[in-house]
Amino acid sequence: MAMYFEESSGEFIRPDFSPAYSVVIIICLWALFHIGILPRDFLLIAQKSVGIFM
Repeated sequence: MAMYFEESSGEFIRPDFSPAYSVVIIICLWALFHIGILPRDFLLIAQKSVGIFM
């Protein structure tokens, strides 16, 4: 709560992005688009995993 009552410094501090952070973001975006555009492989894996219990 204290951060809401203090005066801001007025300077924008840019966060540091490490190379590992950038790689993880790129991998997540690739997976998101891959699953969204070509979901067939993932749906087949899900169907096979549910088929074990039937």
